[in-house]
Amino acid sequence: MPVQRNDSPVPQHTRQHLAPAQPGDWAASRQGTQVKAKRSMLTNWEIALKGKDVQLVPYRRKHVPTYHDWMQDPWIREMTASEPLSLEEEYAMQLSWKEDPKKCTFIVLALSGGGGGEGKEKGTGESAVMAGDVNLFFNDYEDPGMCEVEVMIAEEGLRRRGLAKEAVLMLMRYALDNLGATTFYCKIGDANVASRALFEKLGFRRHAYVEAFKETELRLQVAGGTGASAEGVTESPEMVAAAAAAATLRTQTEHVETMPYPAPAETEAGATEKAVGVVDTCIL
Repeated sequence: MPVQRNDSPVPQHTRQHLAPAQPGDWAASRQGTQVKAKRSMLTNWEIALKGKDVQLVPYRRKHVPTYHDWMQDPWIREMTASEPLSLEEEYAMQLSWKEDPKKCTFIVLALSGGGGGEGKEKGTGESAVMAGDVNLFFNDYEDPGMCEVEVMIAEEGLRRRGLAKEAVLMLMRYALDNLGATTFYCKIGDANVASRALFEKLGFRRHAYVEAFKETELRLQVAGGTGASAEGVTESPEMVAAAAAAATLRTQTEHVETMPYPAPAETEAGATEKAVGVVDTCIL
């Protein structure tokens, strides 16, 4: 289905084409910075996060055909600066994401259903439809707690329902509690007004503007201070703000449940061809 062009938010920035990293390996970021992270999708491989309207589940082999169908849309590929991949390459990609120490990826399921038409998933407790995905990338060598957050609601009929907002909040809470995240950031192109509005509502603030990419970097710090000062020690405004942001995030996600999501009986071997590491991006 063609993606609506008018008031649909567009991706924050282009997809990255990187060689997939193995656990413990050095991996290059978009800027060429080398990063060594101690995380991967293995951390969330057998759990699901259930919110009010969204459930986040690991990106499994069974999700690949629907994801591949999304990427057949020329407009989505244009907005994500993506080259078309074969289904076999997409399977290889899914496997590489599972092992990549820089990434944490969840598939976004819309619990209310409707609008998607494909990718209905059983075992979630109610009707659920694949809507998109949400991702974290730990690409900062100097600050291992800094991570880029991206979200995509690929199904046109499921956009503008608040799914992206809830998915991002749930992912950030998971990263804060389990992955050592301290600062989240996103890079949003000038034309992507709706995406910028979303992240600003979540508390992100402008940090820098990159003229070469015509994009603004927004940041939200959620760790670095508890708000309880030692005697004679004055906390910085940044530490106090981070503690407040973390408290707000926990309040906004106190309804989220962590549920088991057992590994499938079928193999996750995927395609045997060498994968090309493509970093996913965002459509709300």
